Amino acid sequence: TLKDPMALSWSPVAHKRDTWFSLTLSPSPSFPPSEKVAIKILDKSKLDQKTERLLSREIASMERLHHPHIIRLYEVIETLTRLHLVLEYAAGVS
Repeated sequence: TLKDPMALSWSPVAHKRDTWFSLTLSPSPSFPPSEKVAIKILDKSKLDQKTERLLSREIASMERLHHPHIIRLYEVIETLTRLHLVLEYAAGVS
């Protein structure tokens, strides 16, 4: 897990309903060096308990799955107010 999300260089990417960011990360044990990734940012204050449980189970499942037709979850970065999901970047896919 990345320890300091503020150390990353964030570049906003327009998306219809959600906040997404695209960035290139320096080497990490989770994925190859300089790989472009997508970041899904969730505001924790907007999640109720049921949604938090479902999200937790979904994250646990995504961490175990490695299939060419499923977007890969590389990292989960949690701050006091937000949850950042670092995902495989899929160009042109919404």
